[in-house]
Amino acid sequence: MPNDAIFAYAITAACRHSSSALVDLAVKLGAEFGENFPAAQLLDRANAAVRMPSASSFDEALMDSVRWFRGTEHAQPEAYLLAGIRFFQQAGRSHFKRYLIAIVAFWQREAWTRIVVSETFRLSRPLRTVPEVKAALSNSEDDEHFLGALFLAAAEAVGVTLPGDLRAEFENLVAAGGVS
Repeated sequence: MPNDAIFAYAITAACRHSSSALVDLAVKLGAEFGENFPAAQLLDRANAAVRMPSASSFDEALMDSVRWFRGTEHAQPEAYLLAGIRFFQQAGRSHFKRYLIAIVAFWQREAWTRIVVSETFRLSRPLRTVPEVKAALSNSEDDEHFLGALFLAAAEAVGVTLPGDLRAEFENLVAAGGVS
């Protein structure tokens, strides 16, 4: 995983809404290793100020999510869900897994707490789905079990149908963590 550290740094910057961190990283790596250093295209995608062509790989989709959240623009609940899932998937294959899971979980907890308090009008069937999201948020641990439960509840809340294998993975995490 040659881009593991870059992805970990990018996810952390996005979760902290740090708009300058990735620009600074790209500049420093470019100065040290030349313009075409490994991951230069991915960082360029994350730092782009213009709309990029549709992602053709997971790595590009990941960096598109990073680009959206590294700034201060207000995102819709669906964007939080999809970015959270992408960040979670990358964390699962990273050497920085424990660190990233905690960062992503904290970020998702803050976002979904705000969403269920002040943005329920953006959710699908809020009378039915908000209690499920709140139940997931009641798990005080910022870990994989929490994220599994939150992603299942949030998907229902925004009307996203999760692929069967992803749904099963989250259900298994919930079962393993004893979260309902």
